Amino acid sequence: SYRQLRPECRTLFDRLGVFAGGFDLDAVEAVATPGADPVTALEAVLEAALVRRDDTTGGQPRFSMLETIRHYALTRLRDSGQWHGVHAAHAAYYGSLAEQAELELNRAGTGAVWLDRLQLEHDNLNAALDWFHEQDDAPAALRAMWATWTFWWRRGHFDEARRHVAAILDRGGRLSPAEQGRALLTAGGAEYMSGQFEAARALLERGLPLLRAAGDPGSLALALCTLAQFAARRGERDLAESQLAEATELISGPTAAWQASLVYSRVALVAVEDGRYADARPELRIALEVSAAAEEQLAAVVAHYTWALAAEGLDEHGEAREHLVDGLALAATAGDEAVASAFLAAIADLDGRGGDLERAVRLDAAARIRRTPSGE
Repeated sequence: SYRQLRPECRTLFDRLGVFAGGFDLDAVEAVATPGADPVTALEAVLEAALVRRDDTTGGQPRFSMLETIRHYALTRLRDSGQWHGVHAAHAAYYGSLAEQAELELNRAGTGAVWLDRLQLEHDNLNAALDWFHEQDDAPAALRAMWATWTFWWRRGHFDEARRHVAAILDRGGRLSPAEQGRALLTAGGAEYMSGQFEAARALLERGLPLLRAAGDPGSLALALCTLAQFAARRGERDLAESQLAEATELISGPTAAWQASLVYSRVALVAVEDGRYADARPELRIALEVSAAAEEQLAAVVAHYTWALAAEGLDEHGEAREHLVDGLALAATAGDEAVASAFLAAIADLDGRGGDLERAVRLDAAARIRRTPSGE
Protein backbone atom coordinates (compact mmCIF):
# COMPACT_ATOMS: atom_id res chain seq x y z
CA SER A 1 0.00 0.00 0.00
CA TYR A 2 2.80 2.41 0.88
CA ARG A 3 4.68 2.02 -2.38
CA GLN A 4 1.51 2.64 -4.39
CA LEU A 5 1.10 6.11 -2.84
CA ARG A 6 2.21 9.23 -4.68
CA PRO A 7 5.46 10.74 -3.34
CA GLU A 8 3.69 13.59 -1.51
CA CYS A 9 1.36 11.08 0.17
CA ARG A 10 4.28 8.92 1.26
CA THR A 11 5.91 12.02 2.70
CA LEU A 12 2.83 12.82 4.75
CA PHE A 13 2.57 9.22 5.94
CA ASP A 14 6.17 9.36 7.16
CA ARG A 15 5.44 12.56 9.07
CA LEU A 16 2.30 11.19 10.69
CA GLY A 17 4.47 8.73 12.59
CA VAL A 18 5.43 11.60 14.91
CA PHE A 19 2.04 11.45 16.64
CA ALA A 20 1.81 9.52 19.89
CA GLY A 21 -1.82 8.46 20.04
CA GLY A 22 -4.46 10.04 17.84
CA PHE A 23 -4.44 13.34 15.99
CA ASP A 24 -6.82 15.71 14.22
CA LEU A 25 -6.67 17.72 11.00
CA ASP A 26 -5.18 20.81 12.65
CA ALA A 27 -2.33 18.70 13.97
CA VAL A 28 -1.81 17.10 10.56
CA GLU A 29 -1.48 20.54 8.98
CA ALA A 30 1.04 21.53 11.65
CA VAL A 31 3.48 18.73 10.76
CA ALA A 32 2.84 18.56 6.99
CA THR A 33 5.35 19.78 4.45
CA PRO A 34 4.94 23.56 4.12
CA GLY A 35 2.91 24.44 1.03
CA ALA A 36 1.59 20.90 0.56
CA ASP A 37 -2.05 19.82 0.45
CA PRO A 38 -2.29 17.61 3.57
CA VAL A 39 -6.02 16.99 3.31
CA THR A 40 -5.80 15.35 -0.12
CA ALA A 41 -2.72 13.38 0.89
CA LEU A 42 -4.42 12.24 4.09
CA GLU A 43 -7.41 10.96 2.12
CA ALA A 44 -5.06 8.83 0.02
CA VAL A 45 -3.34 7.45 3.12
CA LEU A 46 -6.75 6.63 4.60
CA GLU A 47 -7.79 4.81 1.41
CA ALA A 48 -4.58 2.78 1.61
CA ALA A 49 -5.62 1.71 5.16
CA LEU A 50 -2.37 3.01 6.60
CA VAL A 51 -4.26 5.42 8.86
CA ARG A 52 -7.65 4.80 10.40
CA ARG A 53 -10.44 7.25 11.14
CA ASP A 54 -11.59 7.04 14.76
CA ASP A 55 -14.80 8.10 16.40
CA THR A 56 -15.21 11.85 16.12
CA THR A 57 -14.97 14.08 19.16
CA GLY A 58 -17.01 17.25 19.18
CA GLY A 59 -17.70 16.85 15.50
CA GLN A 60 -14.00 16.89 14.59
CA PRO A 61 -12.57 13.84 12.79
CA ARG A 62 -9.69 12.10 14.52
CA PHE A 63 -7.14 9.66 13.18
CA SER A 64 -4.63 7.12 14.43
CA MET A 65 -2.16 4.45 13.33
CA LEU A 66 -1.59 0.89 14.45
CA GLU A 67 1.63 0.79 16.43
CA THR A 68 3.40 -1.48 13.93
CA ILE A 69 2.51 0.91 11.10
CA ARG A 70 3.60 3.90 13.16
CA HIS A 71 6.94 2.23 13.79
CA TYR A 72 7.41 1.86 10.03
CA ALA A 73 6.46 5.52 9.50
CA LEU A 74 9.01 6.61 12.10
CA THR A 75 11.69 4.53 10.42
CA ARG A 76 10.88 6.20 7.11
CA LEU A 77 10.89 9.61 8.77
CA ARG A 78 14.31 9.02 10.28
CA ASP A 79 15.69 7.93 6.91
CA SER A 80 14.18 10.99 5.20
CA GLY A 81 16.35 13.46 7.10
CA GLN A 82 13.25 15.30 8.37
CA TRP A 83 13.27 13.81 11.86
CA HIS A 84 14.26 16.96 13.72
CA GLY A 85 12.06 19.36 11.78
CA VAL A 86 8.92 17.25 12.09
CA HIS A 87 9.41 16.58 15.79
CA ALA A 88 10.05 20.27 16.40
CA ALA A 89 6.83 21.15 14.56
CA HIS A 90 4.92 18.56 16.56
CA ALA A 91 6.26 19.86 19.87
CA ALA A 92 5.59 23.48 18.90
CA TYR A 93 1.99 22.65 18.01
CA TYR A 94 1.25 20.91 21.30
CA GLY A 95 3.19 23.48 23.29
CA SER A 96 0.97 26.14 21.73
CA LEU A 97 -2.12 24.05 22.51
CA ALA A 98 -1.05 23.87 26.15
CA GLU A 99 -0.67 27.64 26.34
CA GLN A 100 -4.10 28.13 24.74
CA ALA A 101 -5.61 25.99 27.48
CA GLU A 102 -4.24 28.07 30.34
CA LEU A 103 -6.96 30.73 30.55
CA GLU A 104 -9.87 28.30 30.13
CA LEU A 105 -8.68 25.16 31.89
CA ASN A 106 -10.04 25.86 35.36
CA ARG A 107 -13.15 27.87 34.53
CA ALA A 108 -16.75 26.78 34.81
CA GLY A 109 -18.20 26.11 31.38
CA THR A 110 -14.93 25.78 29.47
CA GLY A 111 -12.81 23.82 31.94
CA ALA A 112 -14.41 20.44 31.27
CA VAL A 113 -13.99 20.86 27.51
CA TRP A 114 -10.30 21.69 27.84
CA LEU A 115 -9.63 18.96 30.38
CA ASP A 116 -11.17 16.44 27.99
CA ARG A 117 -9.18 17.81 25.07
CA LEU A 118 -5.89 17.66 26.95
CA GLN A 119 -6.70 14.13 28.08
CA LEU A 120 -7.32 13.21 24.46
CA GLU A 121 -3.90 14.66 23.59
CA HIS A 122 -2.23 13.29 26.71
CA ASP A 123 0.25 11.08 24.80
CA ASN A 124 1.11 13.88 22.40
CA LEU A 125 1.67 16.31 25.28
CA ASN A 126 4.05 13.83 26.89
CA ALA A 127 5.86 13.39 23.58
CA ALA A 128 6.14 17.16 23.07
CA LEU A 129 7.52 17.67 26.57
CA ASP A 130 10.00 14.81 26.08
CA TRP A 131 11.18 16.49 22.87
CA PHE A 132 11.69 19.78 24.72
CA HIS A 133 13.73 17.92 27.34
CA GLU A 134 15.84 16.18 24.67
CA GLN A 135 16.54 19.54 23.05
CA ASP A 136 17.34 21.15 26.42
CA ASP A 137 14.54 23.64 25.75
CA ALA A 138 13.61 24.11 29.38
CA PRO A 139 11.73 27.41 28.79
CA ALA A 140 9.34 25.76 26.30
CA ALA A 141 8.78 22.80 28.62
CA LEU A 142 8.12 25.13 31.54
CA ARG A 143 5.59 27.19 29.56
CA ALA A 144 3.67 24.03 28.69
CA MET A 145 3.74 22.67 32.25
CA TRP A 146 2.89 26.00 33.85
CA ALA A 147 -0.10 26.42 31.55
CA THR A 148 -1.45 22.91 32.18
CA TRP A 149 -0.31 21.99 35.70
CA THR A 150 -3.87 21.61 36.95
CA PHE A 151 -4.60 19.14 34.14
CA TRP A 152 -1.89 16.78 35.37
CA TRP A 153 -3.30 17.04 38.90
CA ARG A 154 -7.02 16.94 38.08
CA ARG A 155 -6.68 13.94 35.80
CA GLY A 156 -4.38 12.12 38.20
CA HIS A 157 -1.11 12.17 36.23
CA PHE A 158 0.99 12.99 39.30
CA ASP A 159 3.98 10.83 38.46
CA GLU A 160 4.28 12.19 34.93
CA ALA A 161 4.05 15.78 36.16
CA ARG A 162 6.82 15.19 38.68
CA ARG A 163 8.99 13.60 35.98
CA HIS A 164 8.56 16.53 33.61
CA VAL A 165 9.17 19.18 36.26
CA ALA A 166 12.27 17.33 37.46
CA ALA A 167 13.59 17.32 33.87
CA ILE A 168 12.97 21.08 33.67
CA LEU A 169 14.85 21.70 36.93
CA ASP A 170 17.73 19.53 35.69
CA ARG A 171 18.09 22.09 32.89
CA GLY A 172 17.54 25.07 35.18
CA GLY A 173 20.65 26.79 33.88
CA ARG A 174 18.74 27.49 30.66
CA LEU A 175 15.99 29.34 32.53
CA SER A 176 15.90 32.99 33.53
CA PRO A 177 15.72 33.68 37.30
CA ALA A 178 11.99 34.39 36.96
CA GLU A 179 11.48 31.13 35.08
CA GLN A 180 13.49 29.25 37.68
CA GLY A 181 11.17 30.65 40.35
CA ARG A 182 8.09 29.42 38.50
CA ALA A 183 9.71 26.04 37.86
CA LEU A 184 10.44 25.62 41.56
CA LEU A 185 6.89 26.67 42.45
CA THR A 186 5.50 24.16 39.95
CA ALA A 187 7.78 21.43 41.30
CA GLY A 188 6.87 22.30 44.88
CA GLY A 189 3.19 22.13 44.00
CA ALA A 190 3.63 18.73 42.37
CA GLU A 191 5.40 17.38 45.45
CA TYR A 192 2.75 18.89 47.73
CA MET A 193 -0.09 17.26 45.82
CA SER A 194 1.77 13.94 46.02
CA GLY A 195 2.10 14.26 49.80
CA GLN A 196 5.88 14.80 49.70
CA PHE A 197 5.79 17.79 52.03
CA GLU A 198 9.48 18.03 52.96
CA ALA A 199 10.46 17.96 49.29
CA ALA A 200 7.80 20.59 48.56
CA ARG A 201 9.09 22.81 51.34
CA ALA A 202 12.69 22.64 50.10
CA LEU A 203 11.68 23.51 46.54
CA LEU A 204 9.46 26.41 47.59
CA GLU A 205 12.15 27.85 49.86
CA ARG A 206 14.57 27.79 46.92
CA GLY A 207 12.01 29.50 44.71
CA LEU A 208 10.96 32.21 47.18
CA PRO A 209 13.79 34.73 46.55
CA LEU A 210 13.53 34.20 42.79
CA LEU A 211 9.77 34.84 42.77
CA ARG A 212 10.27 37.88 44.98
CA ALA A 213 12.92 39.33 42.66
CA ALA A 214 10.81 38.60 39.58
CA GLY A 215 7.90 40.73 40.77
CA ASP A 216 5.39 37.88 40.39
CA PRO A 217 2.98 38.64 43.27
CA GLY A 218 0.45 35.87 42.65
CA SER A 219 3.05 33.12 42.44
CA LEU A 220 4.97 34.56 45.39
CA ALA A 221 1.77 34.61 47.47
CA LEU A 222 1.08 30.95 46.68
CA ALA A 223 4.60 29.97 47.72
CA LEU A 224 4.40 32.02 50.92
CA CYS A 225 1.06 30.66 52.12
CA THR A 226 2.17 27.09 51.48
CA LEU A 227 5.40 27.66 53.40
CA ALA A 228 3.31 29.25 56.15
CA GLN A 229 1.34 26.03 56.41
CA PHE A 230 4.57 24.09 56.89
CA ALA A 231 5.84 26.63 59.44
CA ALA A 232 2.61 26.39 61.42
CA ARG A 233 2.91 22.61 61.50
CA ARG A 234 6.41 22.97 62.93
CA GLY A 235 5.09 25.32 65.64
CA GLU A 236 6.79 28.39 64.14
CA ARG A 237 3.73 30.59 64.61
CA ASP A 238 5.45 33.97 64.17
CA LEU A 239 6.98 32.93 60.85
CA ALA A 240 3.66 31.49 59.66
CA GLU A 241 1.75 34.64 60.56
CA SER A 242 4.34 36.83 58.85
CA GLN A 243 4.21 34.79 55.64
CA LEU A 244 0.41 34.71 55.63
CA ALA A 245 0.23 38.47 56.15
CA GLU A 246 2.59 39.07 53.23
CA ALA A 247 0.68 36.65 51.00
CA THR A 248 -2.64 38.35 51.80
CA GLU A 249 -1.18 41.77 51.08
CA LEU A 250 0.25 40.59 47.77
CA ILE A 251 -3.10 39.36 46.44
CA SER A 252 -4.76 42.68 47.28
CA GLY A 253 -3.05 44.00 44.16
CA PRO A 254 -3.35 42.85 40.54
CA THR A 255 -3.20 39.06 40.63
CA ALA A 256 -5.09 36.27 38.87
CA ALA A 257 -8.38 35.38 40.53
CA TRP A 258 -7.47 31.71 40.86
CA GLN A 259 -4.28 32.62 42.69
CA ALA A 260 -6.10 34.98 45.06
CA SER A 261 -8.80 32.42 45.82
CA LEU A 262 -6.25 29.67 46.48
CA VAL A 263 -4.34 31.95 48.84
CA TYR A 264 -7.47 32.69 50.88
CA SER A 265 -8.19 28.96 51.03
CA ARG A 266 -4.64 28.23 52.17
CA VAL A 267 -4.88 30.92 54.88
CA ALA A 268 -8.06 29.21 56.02
CA LEU A 269 -6.39 25.80 55.98
CA VAL A 270 -3.65 27.06 58.28
CA ALA A 271 -6.35 28.24 60.67
CA VAL A 272 -8.07 24.85 60.48
CA GLU A 273 -4.86 22.96 61.21
CA ASP A 274 -4.29 25.32 64.15
CA GLY A 275 -7.75 24.52 65.55
CA ARG A 276 -9.12 28.00 64.79
CA TYR A 277 -12.04 26.67 62.79
CA ALA A 278 -14.28 29.73 63.08
CA ASP A 279 -11.45 31.98 61.83
CA ALA A 280 -11.34 29.97 58.60
CA ARG A 281 -14.88 30.83 57.54
CA PRO A 282 -14.36 34.53 56.59
CA GLU A 283 -11.33 33.61 54.45
CA LEU A 284 -13.25 30.83 52.74
CA ARG A 285 -16.23 33.08 52.10
CA ILE A 286 -13.89 35.46 50.24
CA ALA A 287 -12.27 32.54 48.40
CA LEU A 288 -15.65 31.38 47.12
CA GLU A 289 -16.72 34.92 46.19
CA VAL A 290 -13.52 35.52 44.22
CA SER A 291 -13.71 32.16 42.44
CA ALA A 292 -17.41 32.61 41.63
CA ALA A 293 -16.89 36.10 40.21
CA ALA A 294 -14.17 34.83 37.87
CA GLU A 295 -15.85 31.46 37.23
CA GLU A 296 -12.72 29.75 38.51
CA GLN A 297 -13.96 26.22 39.09
CA LEU A 298 -10.83 24.65 40.53
CA ALA A 299 -10.36 27.40 43.11
CA ALA A 300 -13.98 26.91 44.20
CA VAL A 301 -13.42 23.17 44.59
CA VAL A 302 -10.47 23.81 46.92
CA ALA A 303 -12.48 26.33 48.95
CA HIS A 304 -15.41 23.92 49.37
CA TYR A 305 -13.14 21.13 50.59
CA THR A 306 -11.39 23.42 53.06
CA TRP A 307 -14.74 24.75 54.31
CA ALA A 308 -15.84 21.16 54.97
CA LEU A 309 -12.75 20.66 57.14
CA ALA A 310 -13.54 23.84 59.09
CA ALA A 311 -17.17 22.84 59.55
CA GLU A 312 -16.16 19.39 60.76
CA GLY A 313 -13.92 21.00 63.36
CA LEU A 314 -16.95 22.90 64.62
CA ASP A 315 -19.06 19.71 64.63
CA GLU A 316 -21.25 21.21 61.92
CA HIS A 317 -21.57 17.92 60.04
CA GLY A 318 -24.49 19.01 57.89
CA GLU A 319 -22.60 22.11 56.76
CA ALA A 320 -19.51 20.02 56.04
CA ARG A 321 -21.51 17.57 53.94
CA GLU A 322 -23.16 20.41 52.01
CA HIS A 323 -19.79 21.82 50.97
CA LEU A 324 -18.46 18.38 50.08
CA VAL A 325 -21.49 17.75 47.87
CA ASP A 326 -21.08 21.16 46.21
CA GLY A 327 -17.42 20.47 45.54
CA LEU A 328 -18.19 17.01 44.24
CA ALA A 329 -20.72 18.47 41.81
CA LEU A 330 -18.09 20.87 40.42
CA ALA A 331 -15.54 18.07 40.12
CA ALA A 332 -18.02 15.79 38.38
CA THR A 333 -18.99 18.52 35.92
CA ALA A 334 -15.33 18.92 34.97
CA GLY A 335 -14.73 15.18 34.74
CA ASP A 336 -12.22 15.38 37.60
CA GLU A 337 -11.83 11.73 38.51
CA ALA A 338 -9.05 12.31 41.04
CA VAL A 339 -10.79 15.21 42.77
CA ALA A 340 -14.18 13.50 42.68
CA SER A 341 -12.61 10.46 44.33
CA ALA A 342 -11.30 12.60 47.19
CA PHE A 343 -14.70 14.22 47.74
CA LEU A 344 -16.54 10.88 47.61
CA ALA A 345 -14.13 9.40 50.13
CA ALA A 346 -14.64 12.38 52.46
CA ILE A 347 -18.43 12.11 52.22
CA ALA A 348 -18.20 8.36 52.83
CA ASP A 349 -16.13 8.97 55.96
CA LEU A 350 -18.60 11.61 57.16
CA ASP A 351 -21.61 9.38 56.57
CA GLY A 352 -19.90 6.41 58.20
CA ARG A 353 -19.17 8.37 61.35
CA GLY A 354 -22.77 9.57 61.24
CA GLY A 355 -24.03 6.01 61.35
CA ASP A 356 -25.14 5.54 57.74
CA LEU A 357 -22.79 2.65 57.06
CA GLU A 358 -24.60 1.34 54.00
CA ARG A 359 -24.32 4.63 52.15
CA ALA A 360 -20.74 5.08 53.35
CA VAL A 361 -19.76 1.73 51.84
CA ARG A 362 -21.37 2.59 48.51
CA LEU A 363 -19.65 5.99 48.39
CA ASP A 364 -16.30 4.52 49.33
CA ALA A 365 -16.64 1.97 46.53
CA ALA A 366 -17.41 4.78 44.09
CA ALA A 367 -14.32 6.67 45.32
CA ARG A 368 -12.10 3.63 44.75
CA ILE A 369 -13.34 3.25 41.19
CA ARG A 370 -12.22 6.81 40.48
CA ARG A 371 -8.75 6.45 41.95
CA THR A 372 -6.09 8.13 39.81
CA PRO A 373 -3.63 6.40 37.47
CA SER A 374 -0.96 7.08 40.09
CA GLY A 375 -3.08 5.38 42.73
CA GLU A 376 -3.20 8.57 44.81
